[in-house]
Parts: sequence; C-alpha cells; structure tokens
Amino acid sequence: MKKLFVKLASFVLVFVMCLSSLVGCGLVTTDSERDMNQEVATIQITEGAPKEVIYKKDMVMAYLNYGYMYEQYYGYTRAQTFEAIIDSLVNNRIFVQSIINSQYEQSKGWDVVNYLSEEAKLEAEYLSIKAMNDLIDSYKEHDHSAHAKADTAWETARTVPGEATNKVKELTQDEKKAYVNTGIITEDTNAVNKVVELLRVNELLGDYKVNDLKTTDYYKETLVNNQESELIIAFEKSIKDEVRARFTKDDNGNVSLAKLNDAYLKNVEAQQRLTTTELVEKFSSATASEPILVGANGSYGYVYNLLLGADDVLTSEIAKIKTENPNIDKQAYAEARRAILEATVISDQRSSWISSGFDFNGVKFENDYTFAESADNSLKFYGEVEKIKDADPEEDELYNKYKVTSLQKFNLQGFITEMENYLYADATIEEQSLTNSSASVYKKVKCNAGVSEYENKINELLFAFSTDPGSLNTYKGYLIKPVPEGADSEEYMQEFADGARELIEMENNKFGYIMVATDYGYHVMFYSEILNVDYGFASLTDYLNDLYGESDWSAKLAEMLVDWDEVEDTNNYMYLLANNLFSTEASNAVTKYQRDTLNTYRYAENSGVTLYAERYADLLA
Repeated sequence: MKKLFVKLASFVLVFVMCLSSLVGCGLVTTDSERDMNQEVATIQITEGAPKEVIYKKDMVMAYLNYGYMYEQYYGYTRAQTFEAIIDSLVNNRIFVQSIINSQYEQSKGWDVVNYLSEEAKLEAEYLSIKAMNDLIDSYKEHDHSAHAKADTAWETARTVPGEATNKVKELTQDEKKAYVNTGIITEDTNAVNKVVELLRVNELLGDYKVNDLKTTDYYKETLVNNQESELIIAFEKSIKDEVRARFTKDDNGNVSLAKLNDAYLKNVEAQQRLTTTELVEKFSSATASEPILVGANGSYGYVYNLLLGADDVLTSEIAKIKTENPNIDKQAYAEARRAILEATVISDQRSSWISSGFDFNGVKFENDYTFAESADNSLKFYGEVEKIKDADPEEDELYNKYKVTSLQKFNLQGFITEMENYLYADATIEEQSLTNSSASVYKKVKCNAGVSEYENKINELLFAFSTDPGSLNTYKGYLIKPVPEGADSEEYMQEFADGARELIEMENNKFGYIMVATDYGYHVMFYSEILNVDYGFASLTDYLNDLYGESDWSAKLAEMLVDWDEVEDTNNYMYLLANNLFSTEASNAVTKYQRDTLNTYRYAENSGVTLYAERYADLLA
C-alpha cells in the first residue's frame, strides 16, 4: 500500500510541477500567482448567503488530494478529471449553503463549523492533519528491504473468507484526539521542504510560518473542505435515518419488527408458491440475504465438507487397488482404501495468509479473517511463526510482519482429536455405531448439548484444513438431494452422497458429523440444515432465534439503527432483510435531495452559480 501511495504521489508531483512552473509544458501562463488565483466559479444561492469563490488553485489542490485517482483507478482523461473536480467543488458549496439555509435557517451564521458536532469537528481536523502528513510522507525515503520474506515450500495461495479485507485500524475518538494533538510531523526536513516548494509553486502556501504547515492555504482549505463534507455527510445520514425509521419504528417512535416481519412473511409466501423444481433450483442458489424459508417433500439438506485430501502418493496407491484386482468387491475395496488413507497427513493451509500480510498476532488470526465472534473460538495457526518486522506507524503499518518457519503435522487420529477438542470443548459427544453404515464410513458423532458458535467454528476449520476449494465461502455447504430416481443420476461420489444423507437424517444431528472415505480422501461432513416438509418458521423472530439463538431482536435492531453504515455484522439476516427493504429508498431519497437542490440553485435560470470555464480551460488540455 505504501509503495502504491508513493508512486501516485510522485505522479502528482510531476504533473503539478509541470502544471505550475514549467513553461515548456504549455499548460499555464508563466505568471503563476495571477493565473492560480483566478476565480473559476462563484456561488451564492440566496441573497443573504455569502458569495463564495472557487479559485483555480482550488482545482489543483483537489487534484492533489483526490482527483488524480480518477485517472489512476477509473480511467478518466485529464479533461474529465478536472470537469469532475469543478462539479464537485461547486456542488458541495451549494449543498452546504442549502443545508445551512433550509435546515438551520442561518441561526448561527454561515460558518459551517458552527453546525458540526464535536465528533464531526474532530473528524475534519483529523482528516486534514492526516492529509498533510500523508503528503509529507510521500516525499520521505522509505526502506522496504525489511519486507522480504523467506520462500517456503508450503506457501501456496489460500482462499480467504469472502468478507475479509486487510484490516484498517479504526481509531477511537481518544486516539484521533491524540493524533490531532501530535499535529503535523515535520522532523524530516527534506520531505517538508519538498512539500513547501510544491505548495509555493501552486500558490497554496499563503502566509506560511516556518515549520507550521497549518498556516498554509493548503491546510486551511483542506480543513474547510473536510468540515463541509462532514456537514453534508451528517445531513444525508439524517435523510437515510428518516427513511429507515418509517420501516423500523411504530407510531410511538419505538423500534419494531412489524414491517420487517411482514417482509419476511412475503418472502415465505413467495417461496411457498414455487413449484418443486423451482424450489430445488432456489435451494442451489440460496444466499445469506435470500435464504430458504420453506421446506420441500423429501429430505433435502446441506452439509459442510472438510476434505482431508489424499496426496499424490496415496492417490496413486488407491488407483492401484483396482488395477491389480479388477474384480474386487465394494467392501474389500473400501477396506483397502481405508488402510491406505490411514497414512493421510494433515496440516494448516493458511501459511500464505501470514506471509501476505494478513493480520496475525502470533497466536490467532485477527477477527476480520475469522468467523468466530469470541476470541476463544478463533482458530489458532498450527505452525511456528517468526516475527520479521515490528509494526511501524511511520510506514502506516498497524501490525507486525511474520513468516512461517514450520507447520505442525497431524496424522488422522491426531487431527480428529484436535478437531473435536476445538469444536466441542467441554460438551459431551457420543460416537455412533457403524453397524448399519457402509464400509466407507469411518466415524459418526452426535452431541446432544448446544455448542457455542458451532457453525462459525466449522468454517474456521474449513479454511484452516479443507483441501476442497469448493467447500470455502459457501452459504450453507453442499446441497444434498434425496436418492435419485428414474433417469436422474447422483451428483456426488456415492460414498459422499450416502454419508451426507445418513448425517442429515441422523437423530440429534444438529451438532454432529460423519466421516467417510472416497478416492479423494476423508470427508468430514458437518450437519448444516435440513429442508424437509416440516421446515419453516412462523415469524421473523422464530427464524432469527433458530439461526442465532434467542435474543431481544428489537433491541438488536435499535443498536444497528444508531449508525447503520457502521454495522459490523452485515451478514446477519435481520440486517440483510432490513437493508433490502429500505436501502434503495434511502439512497433514492438522498439522490432526490441532491437533484432538487442542484435544479433549484445551479441549473435553473438566474441561478446563483457562475462558471468561468475559459479560466481553467488549460487544465483540461
């Protein structure tokens, strides 16, 4: 990330220096001060409002802050970039004046900071200081040699959880205050001098006092822009909150699940109207936001598959069984294969997560790469890890760097023991008789007690150990259909399909598993869901209680509504249902406000906006 930022900053420096000081570039006049201080737009939406001016240098500053990303990431031309910048600058001024005029009736004047919460003021100041520090940082000399990592034979790329991102530390309010109090970092004199020169040639220096970059026009304008953004963000949030309230609150203003429950029941009714064929197709395409809410005739269900894959040597030995004895019966073949698979070696598959910079604290992966909410239920890494570099805040590195030096190896019995200890902890499990099972079944287990975060723990194990890529990032695992009839054929290997059906039909199977052998290795299958004719829930609350355990769901919804855009558990069905219900209307409400405001104050005849396009035409070249 740091290398990319330095590269982009260097690109900006070349462009802006060319723009403002090199006559050979042919972009601007040699009189930089007069040129950059030209008015390119004025905004005054009402007679009482101040007449705000946008200068040409403001466009360059916006390019320096964010505009160049339009070209780097979105493929904009130079002209398109600066057209987008002037539109953004003008529209933001219009929105700010409109909000102060219509929402606050200018009760505290026209200074935007008077209408910000203390939290918003802090955020604007934090972002402004960070922007200046980032600019300085882009001119520092960075040593990246410490980032090298050892090559290891086991480091193959490993699929990551679908929601995983490289964690960005969210600073607390106290941490932001501390950052603001620390201020702009100016110890690197060489980098500071380069920034000062950059601002000087672009007329963004202003009444600069040595070593106080807050006195520059660049910082002052950045702060104002961030304050304006905070006002707009807060106002648009209030629009969305108002829309959400219509769907989630009763006439007395209390949070209620009534309308969400209505939406849930409509989804149930829609699925009940599906034909058997349509419903089975939906079984295969179900997602967390569009789950299966009704059952079907026959034993349909889902199982999670943790494949302990046979390596090339074992696979070759299994192939020889029939080659050397073509007439071997199923029982004898299964027994011979089982004897070979006893030599299976299991190890953690997540080495590449560590060497690729995934958050790791030396014992367990951080929560953004795990499923378990409880730290105790986050699966540790089964290997030796060596720290190669401490986190360096100066490099925007929030976590230590590690490499894997060795992996723990399990035999079959050792892995089963470790797996069961992790899954069930102190819960009592009961091994089931294999009398009526095929010779391919290795073990059956049920657990009568509830197990904390069972499904999350299973997903932890899948990502750590399963050698079946298709088992990762699934909604509920593999769909298991009834025994095929007529011309229908089995979708999976027979041993796998038979074992999965045995599991979903096993008594007290909710926290159980079955382990079967195929030519691919041992499949540890965990119960996920059964969708027989009795499957279904009378209300949203009943469904949520089944998914997550009993809870006060109105209170949970109230917590989410405090700051909807910052909800962490975005895979929670209640959140997904609510978001589907009102997200479009909330976004449309914001779009309507923006459109109506611009139609009134920018695009109408005799609007309060004047553009001087000829004064920034050279920027579009």
